[in-house]
Amino acid sequence: EHLKNKLIEAEQETKSLRANLAKLEEEATLDPLSGLLNRHGLDKKLTKITESTDLNAGFNITLLLFDIDHFKQVNDCYGHVFGDHVIKHVAKEIQSKVRGQDLSVRYGGEEFLVLLMDTDINGAQIVADKIRTAIKNLRWKNTKTGEQLPSVTISGGITKFKRQELTPQSLKEVVARADAALYRAKEAGRDQIKVEM
Repeated sequence: EHLKNKLIEAEQETKSLRANLAKLEEEATLDPLSGLLNRHGLDKKLTKITESTDLNAGFNITLLLFDIDHFKQVNDCYGHVFGDHVIKHVAKEIQSKVRGQDLSVRYGGEEFLVLLMDTDINGAQIVADKIRTAIKNLRWKNTKTGEQLPSVTISGGITKFKRQELTPQSLKEVVARADAALYRAKEAGRDQIKVEM
């Protein structure tokens, strides 16, 4: 009877440890500020997609890369607490404009990455523009003074995965193309989306 009770206790402890480990693994893949995936989470999801995607079948995955325009000025003028507030709301808008199968990632400080599954370049441009417009239309107010603050805008770059690029190792090449498009959007005056094939 004593051994039976010890076995039951050990099984319960093992179950509890497994649950805690699963929770820690999930937390390790999420960005705590935005609630979106972080780079580690993106790599894990991309590995799963690679394993489950038939590269000979229809293949259409596009990558969007966004950057908050003049984010350093936002932090310098209104403080880092407000900057964090902006990041949270930008993340929320991005998440609200994509489907459950798509991946939203906080890729860097003020940089966000979105993988759109089963979406061609035209579809990606529509989604990217909805995100850009929604963020531009957000209204910001200084809660202490009631002062209306200027709108925040984003610039974006879009590219398409090629079949051989659907791996965590090839992600840098795909991001580099999207980044080139993003750079052109910034050069052209910001608050716009460009495509790089």
